Amino acid sequence: MTRDHKLTTADGYRDLLDQISQTYTQGRVRAMQAVNAQLVETYWQVGRHIVSSSRAASSARTTARR
Repeated sequence: MTRDHKLTTADGYRDLLDQISQTYTQGRVRAMQAVNAQLVETYWQVGRHIVSSSRAASSARTTARR
């Protein structure tokens, strides 16, 4: 049996499957990191809206009391 064609050997096939698996795993990790980064940005913006609204309401109450 010659090794001219990597896929004709069990080792060659395992190597191919390992490469595919690693590529898939790396892609999933990068995708999860991108999603997590976007979620953090979204939560940060929501927090800013809440703080801004709270400050505006507090300022309006202070002004109304005067």
